Amino acid sequence: MSVRVLPAFVAVIIAVVLALVLFVPFVARAHRRHGHLGPGRTFLHFAALLYALGLAAYVLIPLPPTGPGFCAALAHLTPQWEPLRWLAGLPRPGSAADVTSLLSYSTVQQFGFNVLLFVPLGMLARHLARAGVPLTVLLGFATSLFVELTQLTGIWFLYPCPYRLFDVDDLLANTLGAAFGSALAPVLRLVSGPAGSDAGEPRPVGVGRRLLGMVCDALLLWWCGSAVLRASEVLLRETPWEGTIAARTLALWFTPAFALLLCTVFGRGTTLGQHAVLLRATRRDGRAPSAQEAVVRWLGGLGGLAVVQGFLPLLDVPRAGAFVALAWCTIHAFGVTRTHDRRGITGVLAGLTVKDAREDDASLRPPVTRTTPQ
Repeated sequence: MSVRVLPAFVAVIIAVVLALVLFVPFVARAHRRHGHLGPGRTFLHFAALLYALGLAAYVLIPLPPTGPGFCAALAHLTPQWEPLRWLAGLPRPGSAADVTSLLSYSTVQQFGFNVLLFVPLGMLARHLARAGVPLTVLLGFATSLFVELTQLTGIWFLYPCPYRLFDVDDLLANTLGAAFGSALAPVLRLVSGPAGSDAGEPRPVGVGRRLLGMVCDALLLWWCGSAVLRASEVLLRETPWEGTIAARTLALWFTPAFALLLCTVFGRGTTLGQHAVLLRATRRDGRAPSAQEAVVRWLGGLGGLAVVQGFLPLLDVPRAGAFVALAWCTIHAFGVTRTHDRRGITGVLAGLTVKDAREDDASLRPPVTRTTPQ
């Protein structure tokens, strides 16, 4: 893999992993702040994550190996402290054709690239963080300064000498790019869409919202299983797959499934994924579900999937796990689409339905402002 492609590849991989880890909190925050999960807003937040990781990756990667003569080979990389030095040696244009020809100079291309590199930072900071223009420009300057100092100090003295060039013109170009980005930020409204003002108002329980809650539950099961597995690795001082099949199954499936069962029972039949999308399990008469109904609902859904997945390795058919998981999730997704109140298969088995949590939860409603007549 080439040096130019490697940082982008690393950034994409890390961004996807972090997006999966942060997805449930992001969904919960979006529903409480905006009332729903907008695809455009979600895309912009992932773009911001990918941009930040890409910027870090291109600063750090590739990490050169050190050895005898390392610093001597890099002695020519002296810091460039003269502002606008990139203009030196460029001919003065006398016509439009001369201006166009300037684009062929490497110094012009490098300065332009550094300007464009920080345009997304200005746009995202202005749009997502609601930062003002001065703060956005200051953020661009501070970020560029941190990058340049990282290069000047050899990744903060992890290397005996700098292996990349500090250039004050890069600092100027990056700050200029952030300023341009702040001016272009309104374009991102076309992607995110208008901001909703009814975040605290109940919404109909649709198929997409139910499926989103199911995805959150599946991710939570994965997180818990991975965390327990890694914790057992540290405590037992062995790699995850050195233990017995029963021990791995207990860590990866049964323990997280039991933990999520407790959350469902104490949540009165509502799973953590449904809490994230502001849904609440309830009886048809509006009363809260009993513990037995919560267990039935758990066993028919995520708990049942975890139990089946846990027993497959014990039955020496571990390769069937992916097929079983796909079939299980497909059947439950189909059940949501075929039930008129979107309660799904688990709701049918437990005799429960789901409703918007904001219907009877005043803490999720927007505050009412009272005006005093003049």
